[in-house]
Amino acid sequence: MLRTMKRALLVALLAACQAGASDGYPSRPGGIGPILIGPGTTRDAGIGDGDLGDGGDNDGGVPVAGRVCVVSDMRKPTACIDPGAAGLTVSLGTGRGTTNMDGTFRFVAPLGSGFTWHVTGPGFIPSVMPFGTDNTIPVLTETTYMGLLINNDGQVLDEDHGSIVVRVVSGTAAVAGVTATVSPLADSLTYYDNGAPNSSTVWNTNATQTFGVVWVPSAPLPTPQLPGPTTVTLTKVDGTTTRTAKATATVESRSITFVTQTLP
Repeated sequence: MLRTMKRALLVALLAACQAGASDGYPSRPGGIGPILIGPGTTRDAGIGDGDLGDGGDNDGGVPVAGRVCVVSDMRKPTACIDPGAAGLTVSLGTGRGTTNMDGTFRFVAPLGSGFTWHVTGPGFIPSVMPFGTDNTIPVLTETTYMGLLINNDGQVLDEDHGSIVVRVVSGTAAVAGVTATVSPLADSLTYYDNGAPNSSTVWNTNATQTFGVVWVPSAPLPTPQLPGPTTVTLTKVDGTTTRTAKATATVESRSITFVTQTLP
C-alpha cells in the first residue's frame, strides 16, 4: 500500500515538473573544449571559418553536430536506445536544433566558449551537460527516472533541486571503489552503480562498482531557483594510496546534469 501511494505521488510530481520545465535556457558556464564541426573534424566553438557554409562565419556562429542518447540504464550513459530520440530540442547557448529519429542533430551555435548543452522534450527529464570534447548527450524518460526514484527512495526534482550523475573514468575505463562528497550538501543520499549483483534499478550507498557512476538525486541549487555550481569530490583508496578529483556540475531546476570526470 505504501509503495502504491509513493508511486502515485511520484507520478503526480513528475508530471508537475514537466509542465513547469522550460527549454529557454540562457548559456551557463561549462567545460571548454572542441566539438564536432561536420564529419571527422573538431574545432573550438570560439573559432569561425568562412568556408563552413551557413552560420560558419564570424558573425553568425559555427555549425555544431552531435547525438542525444536515450538511455534505459543510467549506469550506461552512452548505451543508446535506437530509435527513440526524435523531436527533442537541443540547445547550446542561443543556438537550438531538433533531433532526428536516431537522436542526431546539427545546428548553428554562437561563437565563444563556456557553453552548456541542454536537451528537453515531452516525456523526458531535461538533461544538462558541460560543453567539451564529448557531444553525445544522455537523456532519460520520466518513466525510467521515476523507477529509479521509487527503488532508491530518491527525492523528486523540484524548482530548487537538480540531479547529478558523474561517470568516473581513468583513461577510457570506469573506476570502481570511488566514494563521493557533495558541496553544497545534497538533500539526498549519494548513490553508486550496482555491478555485482547486477542491477540497473537498485543502486548502493557505499562506492562505485563496475560502471563507475555516482548519482546524487537531490542536489540543491546554490541560490534558490538559479542554476549554480556544485562540487563533487571523488576519492578512491588503494592500499596506502589515495586518489582524488573534483567534478564541477552546474545544477539546474528539475534537470539531470551529466558529467564525466577523470580520476588521476
